[in-house]
Amino acid sequence: MGSHAKVTEKSPPRQVVSIVQKSQLDRKRAMVHAYTLVVAAAAMMCTNATWANSPNPSVSLPPGGRSMTAPIASTPTAPPQLLQLGQQPASPEIAPSAAPPKPASTSGWSQVDIDSARARCTHLLRGLDIVSIPSPSMKDGPECGTPAPIELVSVGKNPQVTFSPTITVTCDMAAALSTWISRDLQPLARKHLGGNLVQIATMSSYSCRNAYGRTASRLSEHGRANAVDIRNFLTTNGHAATVLADWGPTGRDIRAQVAIARAAAQKAEAARAAALAIQQKNLQKTNPPATPSSVAAVPSGLNDLTTGSTIAGTPREIIIGAQPGTGLGLRLPGTGEPTGMGLSNGVQGPQRLGGPKQVSTSHQPPSAQPANPAAATLNRTQFLRSAHETGCKIFGTTLGPEANEAHRNHFHVDMAERKTNNFCE
Repeated sequence: MGSHAKVTEKSPPRQVVSIVQKSQLDRKRAMVHAYTLVVAAAAMMCTNATWANSPNPSVSLPPGGRSMTAPIASTPTAPPQLLQLGQQPASPEIAPSAAPPKPASTSGWSQVDIDSARARCTHLLRGLDIVSIPSPSMKDGPECGTPAPIELVSVGKNPQVTFSPTITVTCDMAAALSTWISRDLQPLARKHLGGNLVQIATMSSYSCRNAYGRTASRLSEHGRANAVDIRNFLTTNGHAATVLADWGPTGRDIRAQVAIARAAAQKAEAARAAALAIQQKNLQKTNPPATPSSVAAVPSGLNDLTTGSTIAGTPREIIIGAQPGTGLGLRLPGTGEPTGMGLSNGVQGPQRLGGPKQVSTSHQPPSAQPANPAAATLNRTQFLRSAHETGCKIFGTTLGPEANEAHRNHFHVDMAERKTNNFCE
């Protein structure tokens, strides 16, 4: 009896045991439910990531419906599994996504075009004495612009030839200008201008426009940063060869001058012929042809002085009143014009017109002779024409004053691609 009572005191009642077990079971179920929710949330996140990285083609609905998107082929997600008590949920496996593509350039050129053009610049300008500043790629409309332009400051070294103002060009144009200046222009400047070039004055480089600024013509190479307009060339000694002032007359000018001179000569000849005809007609009216009766009627004595008659026994070369309307005058045989006093002795009379006296320069020393002002102009002309000629061998297009009136004041050089020979005018 005693032992049974002792055991009964230590053992809890059956009702209490069942309540405790139920509480523990509810706790386990709550933990499993919580783990299930965590796994479901992780799976949902993986599903959203897969959805976001997959293409979403638009699904067309019947009229009146809405447009919605859906993934093309998404990997099905396994349903969440119940975990045992104390088991940790497995980390979801996320497939590695592909590397993101390079962002597109905001200039309108693809990154591939920009990288390719910059690599070409590095190749073209390697080893050249060029000072330039890389410029952002530019795109104006469907045709204008270039993926890798540069701002060209100068070319060459000792001396350095600067561009004023600086020009925006392609690297192909910069390399061609460097070759032209160092190989051709510098020797020509030393020969004709007496010094090296130090500056080239420019008028235009990049400009999105058509040729000659016309609306109906093709795109100018200026629109591709592939052309430069040059106004003049300056040397170390201060001599400047300016295209407008020093090119000289063009072929158009010479042909126009010949046509004007020919027209003036024809007009003058016609006027002379008309005047000669009128003069002959007037002479016939006032001086009829002499007859034998009129000659015999001349008296042998002295007649009226104003009529120009002769004196008996005096040669006819002695004429009193030889200058009609000027009074008396005397012309002796074989002498010159009458003098101011009416007597001609073959010596020119003194001038009474005033002004500086004429000084003979026949005995001046050679140093006092005036210099030829056309010599310097001729040198500048020869430099410009030789520079134009050498440019025709480098550039796709070389235009100057001979091309047309639009290029009378500058050289235009560009790198246009030609199927045959370069275009040179």
